[in-house]
Amino acid sequence: MSIKVDIGNQVRQTVLPQWKPLLPLFEAVMNAFQAIKEADLPKNIPGRITIEIERAADLFKDETAPIDSFKITDNGIGLDDENFDSFNTAFSRRKVAAGGKGLGRFTWLKAFESAEIESVFRDADGSFLSRSYIFSESYDLDTAGLPKKIDSGVVGTTGHRKIILEFLERAIQLPNGEKPKYPLEEVVHSAGIVPPRTTRTRMIGR
Repeated sequence: MSIKVDIGNQVRQTVLPQWKPLLPLFEAVMNAFQAIKEADLPKNIPGRITIEIERAADLFKDETAPIDSFKITDNGIGLDDENFDSFNTAFSRRKVAAGGKGLGRFTWLKAFESAEIESVFRDADGSFLSRSYIFSESYDLDTAGLPKKIDSGVVGTTGHRKIILEFLERAIQLPNGEKPKYPLEEVVHSAGIVPPRTTRTRMIGR
């Protein structure tokens, strides 16, 4: 019998520094890097991470709609049973050697309402399986992410994360103390992620 974790309480106890509002996004990207490393891809297949910025519906055609969510896709190993078990284990030691503390996914929920995960992986006999679930404070590890067999697929994981706008409005301010019109725009651009309405793909060489 395993010990259950109150996710909502764990999120409340997780500290996200006010000056690092995009730390949960960087945590998710690091997961993608680690998945690609673990996949041990052939030399002729580069690792690939795609970060997409999704915007709210345009209210006025002459204005850029505010950022609503992020979608991160990689061609790493996927959420196989071992990785999924680690995901469901608070303070997992699986990534200790890489500096992981087993708390990154709780950090997600400090800035994102939820994380919608879709993953394709292979089992021991090479068959394709898929796993999808929504990680939020109401996440139930007893029913979430049950694998399903599929005929074929592209191994990797996609995570879609919807922003908690109230958190960002509280957390982000300009150097002069004022609040920007679209606070996340300032942080995303200063972090060098992408300019408005674009997608960036990172190719990882072998």
